[in-house]
Amino acid sequence: MNEQQSHTEQTDPREAERLAIGTSIVGRIRTEANATDGWFFQDDAGDVFNDLYLEERETAIPERLVDDGGLGVEEGIKQMFYLVFDGLRTELRFRMGISESHWLYVDAATEDSTTAVLCTDESVLALYSKKPWRFYWANESEMAAELGDVYEGAATRLLAERQRKATYGATRT
Repeated sequence: MNEQQSHTEQTDPREAERLAIGTSIVGRIRTEANATDGWFFQDDAGDVFNDLYLEERETAIPERLVDDGGLGVEEGIKQMFYLVFDGLRTELRFRMGISESHWLYVDAATEDSTTAVLCTDESVLALYSKKPWRFYWANESEMAAELGDVYEGAATRLLAERQRKATYGATRT
């Protein structure tokens, strides 16, 4: 048995599931980022997803994707983060049937970290903060792995909230 076979056989099933979920989230993000009715769409934009999330850059967002119509860099940063965490929220809704009120807020910053918060009325499901010019991954596999981990944390918090409500009843009046 070679080393690669041994590693494959020892893969944790939960890790494989997280990666599959992360891959699904990445697919959702790619679809939205490259949509012709999306915020970043330009006739000559090419693969916007790759430009936003898979290429190292020194600027907050790729300059060619900055909207000249007045929305500018700060709105571009907000949209760049929003696409990722909306993909996470959509995956939660798809897999867990979110019926709770849930919110996605992005506090965009051009000179410092941008923060995304995904929450219900009762719990913070995901909190993520990063400088926009560092908000990219080396490849789709790394992106899927990280987003799978973020999903797992958010799903765990949502399940805990549901358990508290089932155990103790409604927490709001």
